[in-house]
Amino acid sequence: MYATGLYSCKKISDILYKEGFRTGNTSKEGIKVGRSKIHVILNEPFYYGMMSYHGKLYIGKHEAIIEKKLFDDCQRVKNGNTRPMNKKHSFLLRGLCSCAKCGCSITAEKQKGYSYYHCTNGKGICDQKKNFIREHQLSQQVSESVFKESDFNEK
Repeated sequence: MYATGLYSCKKISDILYKEGFRTGNTSKEGIKVGRSKIHVILNEPFYYGMMSYHGKLYIGKHEAIIEKKLFDDCQRVKNGNTRPMNKKHSFLLRGLCSCAKCGCSITAEKQKGYSYYHCTNGKGICDQKKNFIREHQLSQQVSESVFKESDFNEK
């Protein structure tokens, strides 16, 4: 899934949890495998038949679970060496602001011809994702914070 470039580690973690994949926790239900663990798994050369020891790779005596090409494809996606995604929309203020509550980035989307901005909720702890602000309102707030009224009166 990761090698396609269409799934993030978080999305893979969610899918695996729904399919019954859990950590080795002794609790009854087990715990969802975190995205950081998915990231570690994707970087492990053991799965294509190699062993890492003190930073060097050695051929393992075990049978490879995946092909080296699949591992390399995952590394290309991870390192961003894939073809760029086509952007459907260009948003003026995307990436400029962050959420005051959780610190995550503010992103944008088009709805009924208007651009709306909201928290990405990348940490999964913020309830502000539901709160939207129109682009013209956000740009007004940004310009007010950059240019104080007194600056205009002096010039």
